[in-house]
Amino acid sequence: MWLWLLSAVTSSCQCQQDVKMRVLWSLLLGALATCACASALYVGDDCAVKDTIRFEKLLFGSVKFTAHAPSNGSIFTAKVACDSEHCSVTLHRFHASGKESVTYPAPAVSESWIEFHIKFGKTYELGDARSRLWIPEGFGLKCDVGSIDVSEGTFVASCPQGTPKWEVEGERCARVPVSASEYERKLDLSLASRYFFRPMFVLDGVQVHLGTSERRAVAASGARLSPLPPSTQRVVLSFAPDGGKVSVKVLMAGEMLHTLTLRREPREVEVCGEEKTKFMLVLNLETKQTKNERGGSTSKRKLMMEYVLGGMGALVVMLVACLAASLVRRSHANQVPLIPF
Repeated sequence: MWLWLLSAVTSSCQCQQDVKMRVLWSLLLGALATCACASALYVGDDCAVKDTIRFEKLLFGSVKFTAHAPSNGSIFTAKVACDSEHCSVTLHRFHASGKESVTYPAPAVSESWIEFHIKFGKTYELGDARSRLWIPEGFGLKCDVGSIDVSEGTFVASCPQGTPKWEVEGERCARVPVSASEYERKLDLSLASRYFFRPMFVLDGVQVHLGTSERRAVAASGARLSPLPPSTQRVVLSFAPDGGKVSVKVLMAGEMLHTLTLRREPREVEVCGEEKTKFMLVLNLETKQTKNERGGSTSKRKLMMEYVLGGMGALVVMLVACLAASLVRRSHANQVPLIPF
């Protein structure tokens, strides 16, 4: 009976120890999961790509937005409406019209995403982030501005981090402009979904499917693949001239997944989904910060340091958990009572 009681008490202590160990491991896994979730893809609604933007209830004397400027053609139309009078002024690309129709020459710009601002007070000012004016100074304004509608283009309202995003739902496709770059012409894309999804890129009528192969690895192919699991995938489409045609490489983490040849360079890439699927598409633009980090040595060291610190933090948590478990065992071992029958 002594042995039975001793065994029962020991089992009870072991059970309590197991519970505490589970709690400690839960804390450890929770900390690791928190770190993992912190690196998940998040892009605010201000980066959502739209074909129209309306500014109203204007408390300040200016508005800002980013528009894609193609190599030729119209960039946008901005309609400025007044509160007190039934009149409006329309800025059509490089064109301003009120009572008179006047055309102004545009600054020299390369095909890219450009941040514009419209300032209004006693005069108008239409300029961009490089301090270039798109209409002459002193263009008169004779009313209180009530609203501004920007249309006939591709816009984001405010996205300083350089990540325009589209929501691809069902069979509705996103049209992503292919902008020129001083280094190379490419699209750096992130695709994310909480569901299984099967994206498809359409380049000048040619389809490229992204999915998983028979080995369950992420793959790109001209043929249909198995869907991707809920995840975030980063894909780069690189375009290069090739003997009068254009060679396109589909890259992921520097590894080429697929290549194809087009008759001409596409001005845009359609990214489509399937019925009853939904995913977020993000275009990763080059910002001043990413240009300064070109070459990768600084960013690689920073990333390596983050990995090292993260690993050290996890190790410290595990050591604390083991130490706490050891102390719990010793405490219970010293306090086991022997109860006579």
